Amino acid sequence: MITFFRKIRQKLLSENKFSQYLLYAIGEIILVVIGILIALQINNWNDVNKEKQKEKIYLESLQSEFAINLEKLNGVITSCNRLDAQLGEILTFFDSQKLDTITPESIAQSLGASLSYEVVYTPTTGVQKDLISSGNLKQVRNASLRQKIASFETSLETIKHQES
Repeated sequence: MITFFRKIRQKLLSENKFSQYLLYAIGEIILVVIGILIALQINNWNDVNKEKQKEKIYLESLQSEFAINLEKLNGVITSCNRLDAQLGEILTFFDSQKLDTITPESIAQSLGASLSYEVVYTPTTGVQKDLISSGNLKQVRNASLRQKIASFETSLETIKHQES
């Protein structure tokens, strides 16, 4: 292909057809520019696809992390319900009609069961912290979701403060 264009150039110059040579040169420049523009467009398209793939990976990781957190939270809710039932049983010890039937062993067993463990919810936030600290939060194109991810840690702190 290059030899073909070289032969055309040499032929036009040897025949002293400068105006035709000038048209040929402009055409060749236009072809090169079009080739460069096509290459840039392909490169931009490839970059956009890579960014979308990164976003997809991060969102899938976040979804998995939040699914684990939901399981943990459901476990904590179950434990709290169990603790509530045990504390309700302890309150029945103060019923004047049952006061004679209560043994020290039943009191110790109920108190031991209800006060022997602490219910704590500690969510996993590894992916969310990685997104924020690495600056990759900008990969998430949905502005509302990006804001919610960024404020998740603050929401957890507010809830912990309310609990205490």
